[in-house]
Amino acid sequence: MTDETSQTPAPAGTTDPNAAPGGVSPPAAPSGAVDPGTSTPAVAFTFQDAALEQVFGKVGSDGRPENVAPKYWDADKKAIKADVMHGQLKWLESKLGSKIEALGAPAEDYKIAPTEKVTAEILQEFGEDARLKAVMGVAKELDLSESAVSKIVTTFLEQDAAAVESQLQAELGKLGTNASQRVKDVGDWIDAAIPPENRDALKALCTTAAAVEAVEALMRASQPPRFNANPTPAPTGPTREEWEAAYFKTNERGERLVAVDAAYAKRVAEMRDKVFGTTRRDPSGRAA
Repeated sequence: MTDETSQTPAPAGTTDPNAAPGGVSPPAAPSGAVDPGTSTPAVAFTFQDAALEQVFGKVGSDGRPENVAPKYWDADKKAIKADVMHGQLKWLESKLGSKIEALGAPAEDYKIAPTEKVTAEILQEFGEDARLKAVMGVAKELDLSESAVSKIVTTFLEQDAAAVESQLQAELGKLGTNASQRVKDVGDWIDAAIPPENRDALKALCTTAAAVEAVEALMRASQPPRFNANPTPAPTGPTREEWEAAYFKTNERGERLVAVDAAYAKRVAEMRDKVFGTTRRDPSGRAA
């Protein structure tokens, strides 16, 4: 018995057992493919001429597409240097990292998402603010993403609101311990005394202690004159009863003093003038 080695017969028309049937050559390996006999990948990308021009621009006299930088082009192979591009991409990734999320502006206008401190009402109030419109215009030019612009805008509004609140507390401190009541009184007076079309404008001015004090001065000036609750007492003098008692007073003998004592009578007459005036009167006090 003899051993025979089995062997695949060659296709018809050829003596090469690895040839394709019918004498057709096997397809060439695509450019950039890995050779089965090696673990080293290709280091260049090549493209069909039509695709190359569509993606990278027209080809120049040196074979390099106009949109490919010279450092990325292999003139000998007429291909992009994959290893150089890979290195550049790795470097770019290390620089950008998560910052890549900040890029990519929306096709339409930015829509700012409200936060706990910056509510939808606040965003609506600042919707026409020229400063924010300018910021969004620049953000669009820089191709910033909607999430990045939202963070920028809400952070600005939070800081702005904190500054306003800090200033308000400082002004209230200038008004003393009853600041809240004074501010309320000013607001109530504005609602009661100022025409409706002017109220909001006047209230908007009352953001400082000086403004509140100015309105308080207006409140005092607009009040009617007050009567003095404690007028200066009228000069005191003898009363009618005191004059009558002096006029009819007698001595121990029953004689009226005005009849027997001239000095006394003069003092009683002065009392009479203070009580009844200086009109000529008879001794009883009646006008003569």
